Amino acid sequence: MRLIFATMRMSHQTPSAPATRPSPRQPFFAGGPGSDARIARLAIEQTRIHRDQLALYGRLMRSDRIASGSPERATLELGLRFERLAIDFWTEVGENPPAGEGSTRSAEQEPPAPSAPGREG
Repeated sequence: MRLIFATMRMSHQTPSAPATRPSPRQPFFAGGPGSDARIARLAIEQTRIHRDQLALYGRLMRSDRIASGSPERATLELGLRFERLAIDFWTEVGENPPAGEGSTRSAEQEPPAPSAPGREG
């Protein structure tokens, strides 16, 4: 298990990624609202980082260093699932950046806000 955690920590210590994972919401709020182009660049970079991490975890999964059914294998599976989810999320953001200040999209293009639980409409 130490190998997996060490790999997870080390893999995120690059110039483009902090040593600890930020909240998934942080990139949208850290620098204030941004333009569609800035958000698209962020999405491309985040997608690349998560694809690289997924590839690393995939290599670990295919290796004979981690026994099937072990806690380490379960931890690695969680990492794989997280990276796939992050890739899907950032791909969607890149294709349809959220509108904010500087956005070139109008309010009419925004999806409707969800209604509160237990309320209609």
